[in-house]
This record gives sequence, structure tokens and C-alpha cells, in this order.
Amino acid sequence: MTMPPDLPQQSAPEPPSNEGVIKQTHHSEATPTLFDALPTHHNAPNGTSEIAAQRAAKRAPADWRRILNFIRKRGAHGATDDEGERELRIIAQTYTPQRRKLAQDGLIFDSGKRRKTLRGCPAAVWIAAKFTEREE
Repeated sequence: MTMPPDLPQQSAPEPPSNEGVIKQTHHSEATPTLFDALPTHHNAPNGTSEIAAQRAAKRAPADWRRILNFIRKRGAHGATDDEGERELRIIAQTYTPQRRKLAQDGLIFDSGKRRKTLRGCPAAVWIAAKFTEREE
């Protein structure tokens, strides 16, 4: 049996420099972790996220009511997030947190049923704890 020729030793690559990285600290940990030196990444220009959050906070109660009324009107058939987003013309980043709050408040629940989204993925069917046809 022949042995392969000795390959030249390669030195280990240098770790990336942390120069210019703001180190995040955790009060509960005495030693840094792998994630402490990761740079913060923002997709939006400065100031835009804050403005969007302020506007969303103003709209949240109305969105919450619209989503609850929509699910109530669907009765036992219920609604998936995908159906609600399309019907109410609310983007997922707005719809999902409001639907989650409705579930946490006990006003809607996961029926255990699943329906396919437009992309063919199974989605939870949400049903109101109390059905009503009237608008609030």
C-alpha cells in the first residue's frame, strides 16, 4: 500500500478583524460569546424604521379590529393568515403580529385545521372564540 506524498502544511486562516465593530455586552454573562462581536445590520436608512414603527403603532388598533372582525365573519370556516392578508390587503409584517395578539388575548384560536396558501404551503386556520356578524 502506497502512502500519499506529504502535503505542505498550510497555516490556519487569520480570523476576521473586529476593528470598527461595536461590541455588544450582555449583563448576565461574564465572558463574551461568539455573537458579542457581530456587527449590527440594518436594512433601512437611519430614521426610517422609527418613523414606520410610530405609524404602525397608530394603525395597530384599527388593524387589530379589522382582523378580528374578518375572522369572526368567517365563522367555523375560519381564516388562514394568507387569506386574511389578501382579503384585507394587509402585509404579513402587519397582519401576523396583530393575529398573534388576538390569539394571546384568547379572542381567536388555532382550529387544528390546515389549508394551503397560494404557494401551496399548509397554514393554520384561525377561528374566533365567539362568532359575530356585526362590525364593532
